[in-house]
Amino acid sequence: MVKRAKTTSLSENDDDLSVLNENGKRPSETENKEGKKRLRIKNLYRQPTVRELNRLQETENLFNSNLFRLQIEEVLDEVKRKLQVSGYIISMFVAYLVQIKRINNIMSSYQIIRNIWIALKSSEWDTKGVSLFKGSSPAPSLEDFQQNFPVIFVDKSGYYNICWDMRKGTYNALRRECGIAIDMLDNPKINSFIPLFMTPVHNLMQFDHIIRFKNPLKLQESVLSRIPNASRVNYGVNDLALVVETLYALLSRGLGDRVKLILQLVEADHSWPLNVKAKNKVDIDLAFGLILNSENVMNIVDRGPPANLPESEEFRAFWGDKSELRRFQDGSITEACVWAAETMAERRALPKQIVDYLMSFKYGVPSSQVFHVCDQLDGLLLCKAAGEQLEERSVQVLRAFDELRRDLRALDQLPLEISAVHGVSSVFSYSEPQPGGAAPPLPGARRKGASALLKDVPGARLPPYTPATTAILELGHSGKWPGDLAAFRCLKAAFHVQIAERLTRQLSLPAQPHPGHLDVLKGGRVFRLRLAHPKELVLLQRRNDAGLLRHRHSEESLDLQRDTMLLPRLRGALHGLQQRRGAFGPAACLLRRWLSAQLVAPPHFPAVAAELVTAAAATSSAPLETPAQPLTLFVRALRLIADTDWPREMLVLDLNDDMTREEVAELERRFSEREEPTPYMYIVTAYDGDLPSIWTRTAPTKEVVVRVQTLARATLAYFEGALLKDFKDNVLSAFVPSLAGYDAIIHLEPHAVVYSEEVVGATPTPRPKKTELLEDFLPVVEFDPVAKYLDELRSAFDQFALFFHDPYGGRVIGVLWRPGLGQPMDFQIANANAVKPVAVDGETRYVVNKEAILQDFRIMGRGIVRDVTVPQSMDA
Repeated sequence: MVKRAKTTSLSENDDDLSVLNENGKRPSETENKEGKKRLRIKNLYRQPTVRELNRLQETENLFNSNLFRLQIEEVLDEVKRKLQVSGYIISMFVAYLVQIKRINNIMSSYQIIRNIWIALKSSEWDTKGVSLFKGSSPAPSLEDFQQNFPVIFVDKSGYYNICWDMRKGTYNALRRECGIAIDMLDNPKINSFIPLFMTPVHNLMQFDHIIRFKNPLKLQESVLSRIPNASRVNYGVNDLALVVETLYALLSRGLGDRVKLILQLVEADHSWPLNVKAKNKVDIDLAFGLILNSENVMNIVDRGPPANLPESEEFRAFWGDKSELRRFQDGSITEACVWAAETMAERRALPKQIVDYLMSFKYGVPSSQVFHVCDQLDGLLLCKAAGEQLEERSVQVLRAFDELRRDLRALDQLPLEISAVHGVSSVFSYSEPQPGGAAPPLPGARRKGASALLKDVPGARLPPYTPATTAILELGHSGKWPGDLAAFRCLKAAFHVQIAERLTRQLSLPAQPHPGHLDVLKGGRVFRLRLAHPKELVLLQRRNDAGLLRHRHSEESLDLQRDTMLLPRLRGALHGLQQRRGAFGPAACLLRRWLSAQLVAPPHFPAVAAELVTAAAATSSAPLETPAQPLTLFVRALRLIADTDWPREMLVLDLNDDMTREEVAELERRFSEREEPTPYMYIVTAYDGDLPSIWTRTAPTKEVVVRVQTLARATLAYFEGALLKDFKDNVLSAFVPSLAGYDAIIHLEPHAVVYSEEVVGATPTPRPKKTELLEDFLPVVEFDPVAKYLDELRSAFDQFALFFHDPYGGRVIGVLWRPGLGQPMDFQIANANAVKPVAVDGETRYVVNKEAILQDFRIMGRGIVRDVTVPQSMDA
């Protein structure tokens, strides 16, 4: 046996220099003399060492693991099983890379697999092909293979195409995912091993749009009847492969640059039990997954060639009656296809309209036989009462706010000028499930000054609910602010009065000042303005400790810092994220609606926490790219909630690449060294300052997170079955709460519930659209009787029970008694409320009087509460 050195290098002859070592440098002459040997090209196929074989085997295992994660399926599978790109193809490709000297035996496993991914990313098997054949005997050329196969990889004999049964969609997916893998390796801010080799990918998470066919056998007959016999001969008896390739070509041309990837998803069961006769028909599940191009998917016009070119005839033949001549602003006259879409949701779903038209025009397949997984939740992104999409409403609010901001900056005769106006409500990042609409005129309303009043008369109807959009005002610098907190707040109130007066006199805008804020009506919408100044935070933190002034955080100071200093910066970053990732806002609305539907609305699960989870799913999407459809991003957010080990993992959101690796490492160190797992859901952003995870400081609690994780897993399983196995188009039952497990249920009067028409299953009352807007005075702002009732319940009974409600039309309030509430206890003045005496072992003890508390619920909610019920199991 020949003894080999630890490392060798490849060269053409003895005089050539050795290749680069693992540090990227050529080994010095001393190195070579001390033991490194150069390997001649003629010894390339020598017997490899055990170490070299282990390296290649390890690399192949890693690559096969990555392919398993990608879930790339072969179309021509003859049995019903998942079949990824075979290990044989990968082994042959590794041999090809060795043959062309792209990899060698001094490389580590990391270097080998990286080179494999780079080579696959830049490969052209579908256009040029590759071959292991290096002989001189006559063999078919690669051009001959290209005329008969979509993907070409010829073996060493020169006659056999290893990829004869690989479809172009599979190859494109493989090449695209290799590019994503390289991008992850080059990203120093993520640990790429986990998403590459340990994170499973499901179809609902991977694809923006999935096209399924309800009757694949009938579709197959229709497609085959329109294919010439010359094309069918090449596929022999494998008609399914021909159908898939034909539909792939149709979708590729029809969707064009609207999609980044089209991947066939086929399952064909050719097996049968041995004790029965063979099947006459094969069970087929045929689908296509689309990854959309967010930049082009919303284009409502597809431009074709000019009318005087020969290509125009081909364009008209492909599109049929949908093609028409159009003159564009640049003066050109071309063939074009114009699609009907008005709202953002309709424009995102344009592939659905295109596919339905092509399937009907080309193969006579009606749209009822084509099932699309893309817009099943768009009904929740619609304001039913007004018939408006939430995104369009948000745009209207932002336009009115921009006008108000310009007006505020233009005010004169103020003691201090307004230097900045920052929006902090969720609507500024398009993540508000119910943006405020323009208030219509209110004839006959009682009013005082610039504000409407509630009618305190028997039988009076509740006024329409009008939300307020909150913004933060910053004033110019001044050193005359008082050093006393009470005086400081009195001066703030005086500023509110002064600004309201100037808005009314200078701009004729109704404004109503309050001690803590200022309400302004602009464009029929109410904006709530709050003054913010750093000195107020300093005064709140100031404490007199034995004659020494110390600055310490308090609950009030933390809330003030979060709402007036940190939230404006975070909201601006989320607004920028929405501009880059159009699915973020709608997906955040879906997640907030889902949480509310499960009765886990704020304060149990803060709205900003739901938005941050959605932002994490949109930005930290490895091993996938950010989706273009809200449904896909919503599913990823649910998966993130369900799979994260919250006590041991934290989310770091760097929305604008503001954090360095050192800062992230310091956050991880502080997280791992914390003594108590609080907050339980640890979410850090680049805008938290010295208060990491301030957004989830008090909520959600461990119990709430565990409950939400259980519900998220159940919802994902339901979506998988309803959308990918069944053909269930209505999946809104996932947004209907389960009342099982609650100790008591408070049923509310429908007329007292805000957004009662927005709840799933409710039928809205048609209302005529009013073009006139309220301009003379402010309506009743944010009057929600159920929210006021909940505040009173939590204030009076927080030590006894927890209360759960859906603020978007929920007609019940779930009540959970706190643990240990039924245990007997001794009488004490501190816990004398709501207790009754009971006899325990001959002694008088006291227990909480639950029946009396339930009766108090009824009394406090008179006019709002219809009934209070206790489930039989709980009553027993």
